[in-house]
Amino acid sequence: MTDRLTVSAIIPAYNSQETIERALTSVIQQERAPDLIVVVDDCSSDNTPMLAEEILSNNDIPYRILHNKINVGPGVSRNRGIMVCDSDLVAFLDADDIWMPNKIRVQAEFFEKDPGVFICGHPWLLDSMNAQLIEKSIKVKKTTVLSAFSLLTRNRFSTPSVMMRRSSYRFGDGHYSEDYLLWLRVVTDGNKALYLPDPLFMMFKPAVSSKGLSSNLFKMGRAEISNFFTLYKERRISLLSANFFAFFSFLKLCVRVFRFYFAYFWKGLKK
Repeated sequence: MTDRLTVSAIIPAYNSQETIERALTSVIQQERAPDLIVVVDDCSSDNTPMLAEEILSNNDIPYRILHNKINVGPGVSRNRGIMVCDSDLVAFLDADDIWMPNKIRVQAEFFEKDPGVFICGHPWLLDSMNAQLIEKSIKVKKTTVLSAFSLLTRNRFSTPSVMMRRSSYRFGDGHYSEDYLLWLRVVTDGNKALYLPDPLFMMFKPAVSSKGLSSNLFKMGRAEISNFFTLYKERRISLLSANFFAFFSFLKLCVRVFRFYFAYFWKGLKK
C-alpha cells in the first residue's frame, strides 16, 4: 500500500472578484480534497481577498490568505505560497480558471505510485471568446515522460495543470514566462516530468484587442528567449544549447506573429 501524499493548492489572485469564487469552488469540490488552500492576494484593489475569506471560511479545508504589500506578479506570489506550505506536493491554479473534479486525485496517484516523478502536467479545455488566437494545449494518447530536450523546444505545461513535489525550486520573478523557467530548471537538473493524456482543468480567456495580444506575444517571446541564457548562467545548459534554443524560440515567435497578423487582416478583408 502506497503512502498518501499531502497536497497544497496555491492560487495567486489580482483583482479577481469576478472569478475567484468559481476557481475556489472547483478546488473545494475536488474528489480528493487538498490538505491546504493558499490564496496569495497580489495587492488587489477590489474585493478579492474578502470574497476568498468568505468562501473558504465556510468550508472545512484548512486555508491561508496571504497579502502582498505591492503587486509582484503571479510568479513571486506563487513562491510566497510555496514557502508557507509543508505538504508533499503543491499544485497551482490561476484565479480565473478551474480544475476538473478529479484533478488532485488523478495527479497525486502518479506521485504515490512512482517516487521518481517530480513534476506532472496535462492538457486543458478552453472556454474563450477568441479561442483561435490562444495556443492549443498539447494532446497525447498516453502518459508520456518528457525529456529535457522536449521541454526546451516547447513549454508543454500550462501552470494550472502542474503538480510537483515541494522543493527549493521557485518561479522566476518576471511577469512573463516565469513558470517556464521553473519547469526548465527542474528537467535540466535531471528530474522526471510526466505529461498526462486527460485535460484536468479549464482555461478561461476573455476577448482581447489585437494590440494587447500582439504586445503580449512579443513580451512572452522575449522572456522565453531570456530563460535559455538564464539556464546557461546557472550552468544548467551550454552556451551552444542556449543559443540554439533561443534561435528556435525566435523562429516560433515569428511564426506566431505572422499567424496572428494574417488572421487579423484576413478577418478584416472578409468584413
